Amino acid sequence: MGHSVRKLAEKLCSEVGVSFSQFTWNKATIESTLAEHFSGIDDDGNNFKNYSTQGSFDDNNEQGQVCCPDHSANLDNLAVNYFTQLVDNEEQVKKVGKNVTNFYLGLQKEYKGKQTLESFKKTLESDLNDRLMKVAEGATMYLKGQGGLINFKWMATDADNGETMNELY
Repeated sequence: MGHSVRKLAEKLCSEVGVSFSQFTWNKATIESTLAEHFSGIDDDGNNFKNYSTQGSFDDNNEQGQVCCPDHSANLDNLAVNYFTQLVDNEEQVKKVGKNVTNFYLGLQKEYKGKQTLESFKKTLESDLNDRLMKVAEGATMYLKGQGGLINFKWMATDADNGETMNELY
């Protein structure tokens, strides 16, 4: 797996015991860190996995999602993925008798704002909760028929069949 210069610097500083002001992540580095540190073989020789991603279930019957919430498109994706996985895993949730979802979050870029880092993280958590509420409200409106008609208008995709760039299909 390729690493950015920053990721390599963070790893080197960590290995030699030098503090690094802030870690940055992407979805792949979060998932690989979870795999490295929260799964394996226990003292009795049993495999364990104490995390899950993409809405799957871990050994504790908890679902998981990964996100870098400092980019608004990632909040949108997480909200949609969360609700999709609730529906897709409805039978498993009924069987388990509970539903816990862990959101594994990391900042994609170094934060240089005026808030403290802890305060900024709380703001992002609030933004995510707001996004979840808005998506849920929109889905409810859609189910009630308030979404209106959806038209699919494709940009040109097939030049061999004579489609042209300035038409919609």
